[in-house]
Formats: sequence, C-alpha cells, structure tokens
Amino acid sequence: MYDAGDHMKFGFPMAFTATVLSWSILEYGDQMEAVNQLGTAQDSLKWITDFLIHAHPSDNVLYVQVRFILIRSCTA
Repeated sequence: MYDAGDHMKFGFPMAFTATVLSWSILEYGDQMEAVNQLGTAQDSLKWITDFLIHAHPSDNVLYVQVRFILIRSCTA
C-alpha cells in the first residue's frame, strides 16, 4: 500500500498511487469486475483516500510523512 521503510508512509507517492489507481478503475473497471477485482481496487483506493484525509486534520496542517515506531519493553 505504501513505500517500504519499516512502516513509513509518504504522502506524495501515495497520492500518485491513488491517482493511477483511480484512473485504472475508470478505464478498466468493467474488466476488473469481470475477474472479481473491482472491489479490491476500490477498497485499496478508499484506504489511501481515508489516510490522506486524516493527514489533513485542520486548516494549514498537512502531514506528508509519517513513521510509526513500535517500542517494545524487554525484560530478562
């Protein structure tokens, strides 16, 4: 769904992916439906657009790069 980098997400490549995926659905949606892949493509597009919507939480704020770090507690 996004660029590699240990759970790092980049907004601009993701926006490009959403654009290409949207165009593909418009152009080839009937072929996608014929092989039962239209729903999967639409779900992927919805995931991307939901993420980008949440990356713009308020006016003049847009997160373009997010990294999730998992911190584990180790006890010996």
